[in-house]
Amino acid sequence: MRLTNGSANGNSLAFKYYKSGWTGGSRARITTYQLGTAGKLVGRAGSAGTIIVGGVDIISNARSEGGFGTYTQQATGRTAGSLLGGYGGAAGGAAIGACFGGFGAIPGGIIGGLLGGYGGSKAGEGTVKYIQNRP
Repeated sequence: MRLTNGSANGNSLAFKYYKSGWTGGSRARITTYQLGTAGKLVGRAGSAGTIIVGGVDIISNARSEGGFGTYTQQATGRTAGSLLGGYGGAAGGAAIGACFGGFGAIPGGIIGGLLGGYGGSKAGEGTVKYIQNRP
Protein backbone atom coordinates (compact mmCIF):
# COMPACT_ATOMS: atom_id res chain seq x y z
CA MET A 1 0.00 0.00 0.00
CA ARG A 2 1.43 3.36 -0.97
CA LEU A 3 0.39 6.93 -0.38
CA THR A 4 0.70 8.86 -3.65
CA ASN A 5 1.04 12.57 -4.34
CA GLY A 6 1.63 14.32 -7.67
CA SER A 7 0.25 16.59 -10.36
CA ALA A 8 -1.47 13.65 -12.10
CA ASN A 9 -3.97 13.45 -9.25
CA GLY A 10 -4.26 17.18 -8.63
CA ASN A 11 -1.53 17.18 -5.99
CA SER A 12 -3.89 15.46 -3.58
CA LEU A 13 -2.93 12.54 -1.41
CA ALA A 14 -4.41 9.20 -2.43
CA PHE A 15 -3.97 5.59 -1.36
CA LYS A 16 -3.17 3.10 -4.09
CA TYR A 17 -1.72 -0.38 -4.25
CA TYR A 18 0.85 -1.11 -6.96
CA LYS A 19 1.38 -4.85 -7.50
CA SER A 20 4.49 -4.13 -9.53
CA GLY A 21 6.16 -2.35 -6.62
CA TRP A 22 6.32 0.94 -8.54
CA THR A 23 7.80 3.64 -6.33
CA GLY A 24 6.88 6.77 -8.28
CA GLY A 25 8.74 9.10 -10.56
CA SER A 26 7.23 10.18 -13.85
CA ARG A 27 6.48 13.25 -15.93
CA ALA A 28 3.57 13.86 -13.56
CA ARG A 29 6.04 14.08 -10.65
CA ILE A 30 4.25 11.41 -8.65
CA THR A 31 5.87 10.47 -5.37
CA THR A 32 4.86 7.40 -3.40
CA TYR A 33 5.43 6.68 0.26
CA GLN A 34 5.69 3.16 1.64
CA LEU A 35 3.08 2.84 4.40
CA GLY A 36 4.47 -0.45 5.67
CA THR A 37 7.50 1.40 7.02
CA ALA A 38 5.28 3.74 9.03
CA GLY A 39 3.29 0.77 10.31
CA LYS A 40 6.44 -0.98 11.50
CA LEU A 41 7.58 2.18 13.25
CA VAL A 42 4.22 2.58 15.04
CA GLY A 43 4.29 -1.08 16.06
CA ARG A 44 7.82 -0.86 17.43
CA ALA A 45 6.99 2.35 19.31
CA GLY A 46 3.94 0.67 20.82
CA SER A 47 5.98 -2.35 21.88
CA ALA A 48 8.66 -0.10 23.39
CA GLY A 49 5.98 1.81 25.29
CA THR A 50 4.52 -1.43 26.63
CA ILE A 51 7.96 -2.59 27.77
CA ILE A 52 8.70 0.74 29.47
CA VAL A 53 5.35 1.01 31.26
CA GLY A 54 5.43 -2.69 32.17
CA GLY A 55 8.98 -2.38 33.44
CA VAL A 56 8.04 0.55 35.67
CA ASP A 57 5.06 -1.45 36.98
CA ILE A 58 7.24 -4.49 37.70
CA ILE A 59 10.03 -2.48 39.37
CA SER A 60 7.67 -0.42 41.53
CA ASN A 61 5.90 -3.57 42.74
CA ALA A 62 9.20 -5.33 43.40
CA ARG A 63 10.45 -2.39 45.45
CA SER A 64 7.26 -2.16 47.50
CA GLU A 65 7.22 -5.91 48.15
CA GLY A 66 10.93 -6.26 48.68
CA GLY A 67 11.34 -8.85 45.93
CA PHE A 68 9.46 -10.91 43.37
CA GLY A 69 6.22 -11.17 45.35
CA THR A 70 2.58 -11.61 44.44
CA TYR A 71 1.97 -8.22 42.82
CA THR A 72 5.30 -8.24 41.00
CA GLN A 73 4.40 -11.60 39.47
CA GLN A 74 1.01 -10.21 38.39
CA ALA A 75 2.68 -7.16 36.84
CA THR A 76 5.02 -9.47 34.93
CA GLY A 77 2.03 -11.46 33.67
CA ARG A 78 0.29 -8.24 32.57
CA THR A 79 3.35 -7.05 30.66
CA ALA A 80 4.01 -10.37 28.93
CA GLY A 81 0.33 -10.82 28.09
CA SER A 82 0.07 -7.33 26.70
CA LEU A 83 3.08 -7.82 24.42
CA LEU A 84 1.88 -11.18 23.12
CA GLY A 85 -1.74 -10.10 22.79
CA GLY A 86 -0.82 -6.86 21.05
CA TYR A 87 1.39 -8.65 18.53
CA GLY A 88 -1.18 -11.34 17.79
CA GLY A 89 -4.05 -8.86 17.69
CA ALA A 90 -2.24 -6.55 15.29
CA ALA A 91 -1.36 -9.39 12.92
CA GLY A 92 -4.87 -10.80 13.02
CA GLY A 93 -6.52 -7.39 12.70
CA ALA A 94 -4.36 -6.48 9.72
CA ALA A 95 -5.18 -9.78 8.01
CA ILE A 96 -8.91 -9.30 8.57
CA GLY A 97 -8.72 -5.66 7.49
CA ALA A 98 -6.90 -6.62 4.29
CA CYS A 99 -9.91 -8.72 3.32
CA PHE A 100 -11.79 -5.44 2.93
CA GLY A 101 -9.12 -3.95 0.68
CA GLY A 102 -5.48 -3.08 1.14
CA PHE A 103 -6.28 0.11 3.03
CA GLY A 104 -8.29 -1.88 5.60
CA ALA A 105 -5.11 -3.51 6.91
CA ILE A 106 -3.98 -0.28 8.55
CA PRO A 107 -6.98 0.38 10.83
CA GLY A 108 -7.43 -3.37 11.30
CA GLY A 109 -3.89 -3.70 12.61
CA ILE A 110 -4.23 -0.72 14.92
CA ILE A 111 -7.57 -1.81 16.36
CA GLY A 112 -6.41 -5.43 16.63
CA GLY A 113 -3.21 -4.37 18.39
CA LEU A 114 -5.06 -2.24 20.93
CA LEU A 115 -7.69 -4.86 21.69
CA GLY A 116 -5.13 -7.66 21.72
CA GLY A 117 -2.87 -5.73 24.07
CA TYR A 118 -5.71 -5.02 26.49
CA GLY A 119 -7.05 -8.58 26.35
CA GLY A 120 -3.56 -10.04 26.65
CA SER A 121 -2.86 -7.91 29.71
CA LYS A 122 -6.02 -9.16 31.42
CA ALA A 123 -5.33 -12.76 30.39
CA GLY A 124 -1.71 -12.60 31.57
CA GLU A 125 -2.65 -11.23 34.97
CA GLY A 126 -5.53 -13.69 35.28
CA THR A 127 -3.25 -16.62 34.50
CA VAL A 128 -0.76 -15.57 37.16
CA LYS A 129 -3.56 -15.10 39.72
CA TYR A 130 -4.89 -18.57 38.87
CA ILE A 131 -1.46 -20.13 39.39
CA GLN A 132 -0.99 -18.23 42.65
CA ASN A 133 -4.34 -19.35 44.04
CA ARG A 134 -4.03 -23.05 43.19
CA PRO A 135 -4.25 -25.37 46.17
